[in-house]
Amino acid sequence: MLVALAAPGIRAASSAAYRRVFPFDALRIGAASVAYVCIVSAVAMYDPAWLRLPAMVAALAGAYLLWRARPSFGVASGLPPGSLNPLPVRPWSDPEFYKLQAARYGDVFKTSQFGQPMVCVVGLERANKLLLDHDHQLVAPPLPFSRFIEGGYLRYLPEETHANYRRFFRSLFHSEVVVNAEPRIAAVFQRGFASMARASSVSGSVVVRAPVMRMMFVAWTDLFYGIDEDHPDFPRLKELFHVIDIRRARWASRRRVEGALAEIETIIRRRAAVLAASPAPLSCFTAALARNTPEALSDRTVLGNLIYITQVTWGDVTGLLLWVFKMLSEHPAWRERLAQERNRDLSTRIVRETLRLEQSESRYRRALTDLDFDGFRIPKNWLVRMCIRESHQDAATFPDPTVFNPDRFLGKPFTRAQYAPFGAFRLACIGEELTKVVGAIFALELVSGFEWRVVEDGAAEISSWAHNAPSRRFSVQMTPVTVA
Repeated sequence: MLVALAAPGIRAASSAAYRRVFPFDALRIGAASVAYVCIVSAVAMYDPAWLRLPAMVAALAGAYLLWRARPSFGVASGLPPGSLNPLPVRPWSDPEFYKLQAARYGDVFKTSQFGQPMVCVVGLERANKLLLDHDHQLVAPPLPFSRFIEGGYLRYLPEETHANYRRFFRSLFHSEVVVNAEPRIAAVFQRGFASMARASSVSGSVVVRAPVMRMMFVAWTDLFYGIDEDHPDFPRLKELFHVIDIRRARWASRRRVEGALAEIETIIRRRAAVLAASPAPLSCFTAALARNTPEALSDRTVLGNLIYITQVTWGDVTGLLLWVFKMLSEHPAWRERLAQERNRDLSTRIVRETLRLEQSESRYRRALTDLDFDGFRIPKNWLVRMCIRESHQDAATFPDPTVFNPDRFLGKPFTRAQYAPFGAFRLACIGEELTKVVGAIFALELVSGFEWRVVEDGAAEISSWAHNAPSRRFSVQMTPVTVA
């Protein structure tokens, strides 16, 4: 009984999928489980009688956990159906987990995440109603890296300051900078694809994920800071962003991270001083700050958010580009059509359809009070997951919802209650247009200059960024297009 109580922790720690997404948590859980089993074994060898009372407690605890994990637990008192398994692994090993749960229990169901109970909601109209009706009773649970930013990360700022900073960054990301930077972003992708083609000509194939991640980092440091890969600060900036990696934030040394952030701020201010004196058109966000709002360079909330927005969106947009690459690989008719038309509107529709099917999976909130919603009860402090990916597969809104068809966006507007890959209302992503621009450029450069075939692939998985992702084995053989 005592050993069985450690089974959920052992199962999580031994899961490759769980370790990929939560390496430090898996290490901690695994170490604690092993230590616990060793102590129980040692006591058993010394004097088994000492384990009688703990075994009784373990039996009661195990029985309670099994009883609580029943899908019908709490239904009579208003909770949604679904299992509260204390440490489920399947959400991190099976990208279809939430879709299967919704098919089994309905569009409102319960499960657990990070050991916390959670209510999941499928259907954007239903989710939007929840957000509107209970806006002030639902908060976005902050991720660990927010504590390193003076004032906090933009999404988690108090409502009274969030609006001002959101307006500031929205203006920055919708400025002329993006238009001016487009040729440089395209050039980064051209060089990256050429490098992939050279590598595959030597080895026969190239794994897609790492080169695309590198392309995005180069494009982002140039767009955000005006620092390209030939700039002397680029190597150090790359090292510093490794230090502040949000995937390690839960267990990172605060002193080390804050030191890295201070050094990045110094690099930004130094670069801003140079860009402020340049007569060139604004082509990076740091130049826009230096010329239009130089006082923002002294605001550590602005700089901290600018740095972590770089980090967060680097991972998110890389994930989107990998799916665009995957979709164009799996649907050669669309790939050939885009290569022939070389149409920006078509490439944008390809990005939108990719976002509908993959990459945009969820939005999270935490209930500050007990809530009544759609005939169910959401207890205080429970997590709430808006299931975006599953909502985007509603056949009433998207006929043949599993079919990749970018033309479904041709001349047809969708409301936020039908299509919302970037969220909705006051916490919606402010980088929506930028993301679509970068994705469209990526798709066009890929099909315009290169041909490729898939050499190896595997099932979709949950990446270290906690997003659905193509297999890490996804590999291609690329060749440049020969111009007659």
